[in-house]
Amino acid sequence: MKVVFVIPAYNDWDSLKVLSKQIKEISMKEEWTETELIIVNDGSTKEIETSTNPFALKSTILNLFSNQGNQKAITIGLHYISEQIPNYDYIIIMDADGEDKPSDAANLINESKKNEMKKIVFVTRAKRNEGFIYVFFYSIYKALFRLLTGQKINLGHFSCIPKNLLKRVLSASGIWMHYVAALIKSKLPFTTIKCDKGKRILGETNQNNNMLLFHGLASMSVYMDIIVLRLLLISLMGMFLAATCIGTVFYFKIFTDFIQQGWATTTSMGLTIIFVIFFLVSFFSLLTLLNKNLNPILPVKKAHEQFILSITKLS
Repeated sequence: MKVVFVIPAYNDWDSLKVLSKQIKEISMKEEWTETELIIVNDGSTKEIETSTNPFALKSTILNLFSNQGNQKAITIGLHYISEQIPNYDYIIIMDADGEDKPSDAANLINESKKNEMKKIVFVTRAKRNEGFIYVFFYSIYKALFRLLTGQKINLGHFSCIPKNLLKRVLSASGIWMHYVAALIKSKLPFTTIKCDKGKRILGETNQNNNMLLFHGLASMSVYMDIIVLRLLLISLMGMFLAATCIGTVFYFKIFTDFIQQGWATTTSMGLTIIFVIFFLVSFFSLLTLLNKNLNPILPVKKAHEQFILSITKLS
């Protein structure tokens, strides 16, 4: 059985050396016949010596032209496997910092076997070790994601993809923006296992608040059509409500003496402004939906090659 690991990396070379040894230990324990690392070098500013293989396993480093972000780096790695590695059984996607534990990779594969390789398997965190601020904003993100899309998201990209599902994964709409959100939206079959989050091997995280915010927005952008449709419906309801209120105000002004002088004009102006705002939101939401339907994003063969500066193969 051959297992291929896709590992996005940004200056995590020292951690990767340790991680590769841990993966090798697990592969020997699980008796995998072959294990290979596809390391996506996401525009790292630190270089690594590759005259000899610094990692404990056969590795291929995809050196990108520039930093593309974690999600796009994953998709580039998956496309490379689809085009260049014909023989394998499972793909494991994990981070380079050690927070995704290699021992859990074996659990992912075993769960996939239980499901007869018919489902992607994700890790959900049974126990997290982030600080209060991260957990607080992550909770807000999950609540906002569910409000805008109608879907729950509590998965990270630490996952196992059986070979027979890779083409379906790469055809998922939005895969270049956000791996997990795209798979949820595409309704590909998946299941989950619970695992504790590991500790970083070395150093501090490369992610800051801006990167986490972009990550959240990227996941929502996959559902842009659904979000825009919901905004359109809310705006139309708002327009109807504002128009009803304006009509009611004029009815009382014309047919009754109930309203004080000047009040009807002020109220009508305010309601008219609200009506116009809802109308503009509806108009631009409709344009966005039409543009998305008229200009669909189609999968492009070998699309990953435009991002790769060079490829380093290490035996």
